[in-house]
Amino acid sequence: MQLALKSNEGITAHLDEDKTFVLLDDDDNGNNAGGKTEEDSLEDDLEKYIHEIAGFSVENAYIDEKKEICEALGKIALSTGVAFQPFLESSFQQVFEMRDFPHKDVRRAALGALGQFCETQHKVWTETNHQALLKLLDMVIPCFVETVRMDREQSIVLVVLKAMNVVIEPCKEEVFRNPSHLKEISNVFRDVLKKKTACQDSSTDEVDDEEQAEFDDFLQFHAEKGILLVTSSVPAETFAPYLNDLLLIVMSNSDQDRDRDRDQDQSHPLILIKHLNASPAETLRMRTQKQLLVRNRKWK
Repeated sequence: MQLALKSNEGITAHLDEDKTFVLLDDDDNGNNAGGKTEEDSLEDDLEKYIHEIAGFSVENAYIDEKKEICEALGKIALSTGVAFQPFLESSFQQVFEMRDFPHKDVRRAALGALGQFCETQHKVWTETNHQALLKLLDMVIPCFVETVRMDREQSIVLVVLKAMNVVIEPCKEEVFRNPSHLKEISNVFRDVLKKKTACQDSSTDEVDDEEQAEFDDFLQFHAEKGILLVTSSVPAETFAPYLNDLLLIVMSNSDQDRDRDRDQDQSHPLILIKHLNASPAETLRMRTQKQLLVRNRKWK
């Protein structure tokens, strides 16, 4: 499976047809003009060839194979736990390489599997595995944050937000052993709530306003849920500088949602989802108020 992820089989390079084919360059008219060695000439030829490549195409069968392998490795790791440990590092490395794969299906599957690898490492808790978990988190968390902020594919950003919550929920304070993670995660949640991520920018895409609003709601739902998970993972006084700012945005969004919901049909799918699931914003509000009361009593 790992060899299939590493393989470039099925990838075809396409040359730019506008490039003019030249049999001999001017540099080739003399004998090693400029004192270039044969190795230097080969490197120059390779660089010219790369510049002439207009793009790549990958056969669908190979895309599906890479996607399914990423999904399978994540599921196998989560299901087998300790038995998968000898293969975890090499599998992680190969899947991690797929995080920037051009096709969104492979990218989405790889990012989801990275979250499952972290969850697996947390399940098989020992002192040695604990260090391995921290190492994984130091690679995965910045990757998740960057993807949420910069990726323009809505479905990928949604998967990564869910995966980040899936990692935070069981790992809790381990995610925040690295002090920078709290700041990075809080800031990316803020960007989602304020609709400042690349996939929430509809100015350059022909996206239906109602469809974009639905997607923004789903993103904000998972961002609010993530904030709630962070509040139960770090001490209140540590999270307070970020939480104050986030709460103001959550409250403002909640007021806007209520105004919009009054104008929507109550049979709308999003309205039904909100009624069937407890709102993270409301839960966050109540839990935060409770934490503040406990903290005030403690300080008194």
